Amino acid sequence: MNQPTHANLRQAALLLPFTFDLHFKLIVNQTRKPFITSDHPVVLYNQFLEDKKSYGSNTGIACKGLEIFIPLSPSHLLIFFDGNVYKIGSKSNFLVVITSETDVENLNLLQCISANENLYFNQEVTELQISHLMRRATQYRNTTKANVNEFTSSQNNNKIRVLLHTLLM
Repeated sequence: MNQPTHANLRQAALLLPFTFDLHFKLIVNQTRKPFITSDHPVVLYNQFLEDKKSYGSNTGIACKGLEIFIPLSPSHLLIFFDGNVYKIGSKSNFLVVITSETDVENLNLLQCISANENLYFNQEVTELQISHLMRRATQYRNTTKANVNEFTSSQNNNKIRVLLHTLLM
């Protein structure tokens, strides 16, 4: 394929139906600590499968327990989540107000873990706060971005199959 953007759009269109069962809420931050974002702002996370040992990813689009966090501003964040696993706020309200700075810090920590190289924040965030978050994030960040595994197929004349596994967090 000579148009790489076509491949990305095609993949997005194929994956879209797998997201239709996700619920979503708008998180409103009413603390003094603003949300931060990064050069990789859409964070895929899965608390439900976090402690489960698995080969591959537990943050795939069709994985049970998937959460997707998208910071929109220093005071707003959009979350998509598996409603069969998590309950966030009341069923009848699209908005969820956060008043806990610890909750905001943990959501910001996910941004630090997911970031490639840059964090973005407003003047209300101090260098000390960012340094603290980055120290905490270091233990969770993957040093390896991808694994390549080769498998030999006994049914296809020992043909080698390659599996590329990308590590997001």
